Amino acid sequence: MPAQGLSRRLLGRGSLVGRRTFAPFLAAAAAAFMASPKPPPKPAQLAKPVIYGVTFSGNAKNPTIYIHGKGFGGLPPHDPACHPSTDDQCGNWTGYDFGTQLAFRNLSKATGFSAGYFNPELPEMDAVSLMVTKYTNTLIVFHFGDWYTKVGVPELGFLTERGDRFEVIVKGATFYGVVEY
Repeated sequence: MPAQGLSRRLLGRGSLVGRRTFAPFLAAAAAAFMASPKPPPKPAQLAKPVIYGVTFSGNAKNPTIYIHGKGFGGLPPHDPACHPSTDDQCGNWTGYDFGTQLAFRNLSKATGFSAGYFNPELPEMDAVSLMVTKYTNTLIVFHFGDWYTKVGVPELGFLTERGDRFEVIVKGATFYGVVEY
């Protein structure tokens, strides 16, 4: 159907508006559509999380760690999918590593350690893994897997003691602090 017939069909028969006055309307509508606002920003859950603070309960041999913040999103996948036991092997221990997305690092003493971290490029797999008991958009709660209590503490002196410096990592956000029970 030619454009003239289409414009008359859209406007109805007997309309006083002709083809010449309808064309500028179409041009203006097309220009308005093309000048529409830019797409909305990415959703907040894709933004980098914010860590407000970290608290501890329990004791140096069996601590529970609470990460407070916002934008944590969902629990990251286990990476690797197995239960870590040494720097490059899987075993029969409890807990998981979470790649570079969720980790704890004790930065104090010669026996400082990291937990929950896996980076195949180094390669580095933490035998001290994480047992996540709660994961929400604003709170993460975990304790260490049993390798920490059965091997790390008695054989290697891994302790998370009051006054130790630490770092936590959640999906690219980091927080540094001092352990307080």
